Amino acid sequence: MNMIKHLVKHEWLRLIKYNLLIASLFVSFIWIIASAFLTYEELILFLPTIFLIEATAMTALLIGAEMYYEKKEHTISSMLISPMSTLDYMISKVIAHGLNTLLIFAIMIVGFIFTFDIRLNVFALLLGTIFVASFYVGLGLLLSYFSKDFTSLLVNYMIMMILFLIPSILILAGLLPESLISYTQYIPSEISLRLMSLSLGEIDWTQAFIDIGITLVATLLMYRFILIPRFKSFASEHLGV
Repeated sequence: MNMIKHLVKHEWLRLIKYNLLIASLFVSFIWIIASAFLTYEELILFLPTIFLIEATAMTALLIGAEMYYEKKEHTISSMLISPMSTLDYMISKVIAHGLNTLLIFAIMIVGFIFTFDIRLNVFALLLGTIFVASFYVGLGLLLSYFSKDFTSLLVNYMIMMILFLIPSILILAGLLPESLISYTQYIPSEISLRLMSLSLGEIDWTQAFIDIGITLVATLLMYRFILIPRFKSFASEHLGV
């Protein structure tokens, strides 16, 4: 536990050092300013999407940017001879970036309160953020494994998101058979959107627990069978061995 606390502390120091925390705060203030031009109904309509973008795209891209800088400064390779385990490293990433996402949400909500009398289920928002952010931290790490630089990471992320959105696009175009439409609700983007919508309106807890269960299983499988086993190989690439 002490090792994880130490790693989380240094994760935050890197977010500050690389100006990634400032970038996150800047984006949150953009959302707050944009909300001033919306009605209350429009804000409530778009708020789940705003939460989704912050918890998914921003989380994955921040992880990618951080891994790029760590790679550039040979921080990752030096971790191979440190007393920490790969699991400690992964957990610290999840905790640090989960807290960063919650901080951004807190700032946005406080900003929205000055514009609207907005009410949210804080527990539901916390619950959804934990599972969604954990999954997308993993995706950010996975993209880093297969991306040579930050530009290729952006390209790979865009390709991944397009693949996630193809079923929704096919539904809108009327090209997906009726028998398959019900299965599209379990693609990552749809599940994440529902989890980030829990804080607004009535909650279907049965569906929520199904979504949480799917996200949790997918996250654990990704870390257990892909991210952790491939970490040493990824880190050693920068040692020239």
